[in-house]
Amino acid sequence: MCLADVNPEAVQARQRTVAQNRLAERVAVYHSDNLDRIPATEQWDLVVGNPPHFVDILPGELRFDDQDWKLHRRFFATIRRFLKPGGIIALLENNRGSTAETFRNMIEAAGLSIVSCTIARVDARPILVPTIFGIGRRGDAVPDWARLPVPSRVPTDLHCPPAHTTASRIL
Repeated sequence: MCLADVNPEAVQARQRTVAQNRLAERVAVYHSDNLDRIPATEQWDLVVGNPPHFVDILPGELRFDDQDWKLHRRFFATIRRFLKPGGIIALLENNRGSTAETFRNMIEAAGLSIVSCTIARVDARPILVPTIFGIGRRGDAVPDWARLPVPSRVPTDLHCPPAHTTASRIL
C-alpha cells in the first residue's frame, strides 16, 4: 500500500499509524504534492483519491479549491505510469462542483477512459453529492472486482454518464 499527502501533519500521522501497527514492510508513506514525489517504482492495481471538488468554493483552501482544475490536470497527466495493466482509479468527486464531462477530455488525453460513474448517495446538504468515477487505461480489460452494478436510471440533474461496467474492455 502507498499513502501520500501534501499536508506534512497528515503524513506524520500516517507514519505513526504505520509504525504502531508494524506495517512498515507493507505500507509506504510519502509527502507529495499530487504524484510529484512518488517513486517511479510504485505500481498500483487500485488508486483511490479524494481531490478538491470545486473551482470556486473557498479559493486557496486545498481541501475544496482546485483552480482551473490544475490539480486534476496534473494527476491525469501523470497517473498512467503508476497503473499496472488493468489498474483502476476510483476518484471521489462532487456533482455539485463537477461532472464526468468536466474531466473527460483530461482523462482521454492521458490515454485513460471512464469505466464507471456511481452516485454514492444524494445527501440532504446542498453542497454534497458524492460521485465515484472509475477510470482505467484505454483498452485494458476491466477487472471483475471493478464491475459495479449500474443503476437503471440515474437522475439527469446529477450529470453521471452511462457507465461501461458491463464491457469486457475499457472503452
